[in-house]
Amino acid sequence: MEPGSKLITTLHQWSRVIEDREPSPSATILDSQSVKTATPSAVEVGYDAAKRIKGRKRHLLVDSLGLVLMVVVTAASVPERAGAKLVFAQLKWVRH
Repeated sequence: MEPGSKLITTLHQWSRVIEDREPSPSATILDSQSVKTATPSAVEVGYDAAKRIKGRKRHLLVDSLGLVLMVVVTAASVPERAGAKLVFAQLKWVRH
C-alpha cells in the first residue's frame, strides 16, 4: 500500500457520505485523454494517430461524483482498451 493511500481512501469515502451516497461507488466512468508533451523526456512518448498528438495518454477512472479513483499515464500510442486493462489491473477492490 502506498503512503497516504489509506488517508485518500478515507477522504474519498467521507466526501461520498457528505453527498448522501454510499461510501464505496457502485458505478465508475473510464476515459482517456491524449496530451502533447512540451519537451522530450526519458518517459515513454508515443503518437496517437486518431487525434494527431505526439505525447502521453491519461487513462482516468472516476466515480459518479467525479472523484478520481485511479490514473494511469502511458504513451499516446497505447490503445484505450490496453490502457483500461492497465487501470483495472491496479484496482484490487473492483468487482467484475
